[in-house]
Amino acid sequence: DAAGVQGPVKMHGRCLRPLLPGAAGGWREHLPAEFHYHGATPFFPRRVIRDQRYHLIHNLLAGRSKPPQGIDGDTAHVVARSARYEGTAVRRAFDTYANPPEFELYDLEADPAEFNNLAGRPAVSAIESRMKEALLAWRKESEDPFLDPAYLEKVFREGAPVTRKRQQPAATSTP
Repeated sequence: DAAGVQGPVKMHGRCLRPLLPGAAGGWREHLPAEFHYHGATPFFPRRVIRDQRYHLIHNLLAGRSKPPQGIDGDTAHVVARSARYEGTAVRRAFDTYANPPEFELYDLEADPAEFNNLAGRPAVSAIESRMKEALLAWRKESEDPFLDPAYLEKVFREGAPVTRKRQQPAATSTP
């Protein structure tokens, strides 16, 4: 963008120049992300979106697979199972991580450590709906291959590589 050159494929990011001091323009309302693997297995894909206050996580294989434990030798999940953490927010957070529900919603203002999952609570249903709609819109815009249940199942069962169809950018004419 800064050089005025069109990229070779369509990309879903945005130029950072509007954020520079003195630049005009706004920024996006939501920050989305996706996760597929950490290492070869287990396959536990997630889609997430956050705004200034809320963070929504969609665990695509909740109830069918489990996320990895002890990534890169981290033993926090083992420590959290000790008697010292029985009945604490730390234990609940690690229990949620070990067996997450389909959706998790956190209020980053009231709960920056993300210990209290609000998903499914009537008091935040409008917020949860708004965040789910924003996440779905981003998944469609970014051509998320896991919107196709058959493809998600194939990758889950066969370990197939995750691929996206990449569109060529629209041609631009120069004077």
